Amino acid sequence: MIGSALSERLRAEGYKIYILKRHSLNAPFRYLHDSNRVVLDPNIPLCAVINLAGPSLADKRWSPARKKLLVQSRVNITSALSEALAR
Repeated sequence: MIGSALSERLRAEGYKIYILKRHSLNAPFRYLHDSNRVVLDPNIPLCAVINLAGPSLADKRWSPARKKLLVQSRVNITSALSEALAR
């Protein structure tokens, strides 16, 4: 919900939005889930990266296993994004 609203707002302000897609060969950015790697097209100029990835926080109760999943999913994608941007 946040990502959709933010994308609409930024488009309305004239920004071009690229959305990270899992296993999509046609997207300029790809998140390769199995390898926890992000592939970025170096020809696309970026002025900002907003990371809203990860399972929903409100979907289920926060058991110890759920908490671990929520944290780890966000840590993995953030690390992958950082490495891709550094390349």
